[in-house]
Order: sequence, then structure tokens, then C-alpha cells
Amino acid sequence: MHEDPILHVLSNQKVNAYLKEMADKCGIHKELTFHLARHSFATSVTMTNGVPMKLDTMNKEQTFKVRAYGYSKLAQLYFPNISKKSASAQLRRWIKMSKTVMPLLLNLGYKSGNRLFTPAHVKVLVDEFGEP
Repeated sequence: MHEDPILHVLSNQKVNAYLKEMADKCGIHKELTFHLARHSFATSVTMTNGVPMKLDTMNKEQTFKVRAYGYSKLAQLYFPNISKKSASAQLRRWIKMSKTVMPLLLNLGYKSGNRLFTPAHVKVLVDEFGEP
């Protein structure tokens, strides 16, 4: 068994220092951290590969009802492990990334900025993204 690590492991502090240096060089005025980078990477990888971003709820016999939902409520059903604001932003990204969802929603009377999904809107989302 090897006692020497195969890959050099950096501390969070060292990674954060490198991220700060990169942000400064790129003119980014937001504080970049390992934590932020890890979540940003996970989100972008899962989104581009169509992986749902929710934990599998084993042995929960919940049935999803296609009915009217507030935008943020439906977003939280799809993304239960992140904040309401982040969940809404994530659902918005999914809708924008889909080539078929927005035209279908618009045909059903949806307008960008609506705070309520009708049952018909919810059906379109479930058909494209699956049940939350």
C-alpha cells in the first residue's frame, strides 16, 4: 500500500487563496471559495447532463399531483435541498435550457414572470423534467 499520496491534496485555505488570486486577475468582485466552486461545478455538471438535483427519497410513497403551484413552491419540490431563491433560479435555468418547454408554456398562456403555474403548465414541466 502506498503511503505517499498519488495526488497532491490542497487545504481549503490554499484553494481559497488561489481562487482569490484568479478572481483578482479576472476582475471578479465576488468572493470565490472552494465551497462555492464545488457547488457551482456540481450544479453545472448535473444541469448539462440532465441529472435531477434532488436526493432519492427512498421508501417514500408520495404521489405528485398535477395541479396549480406557485413558482417558488414547485421549484422547492424539484430542488428541496437548496434555498427557495436558489431553487427558483434553478428551475428558471431548466426552463430556459429546454428547447421545448418555453414554447409550450407560452402557447398555454404563460408569461415570463408569472408567479403561478396552472395545471397545464405543470403537466408540461413534468413531461419534460419528470415528477419532482
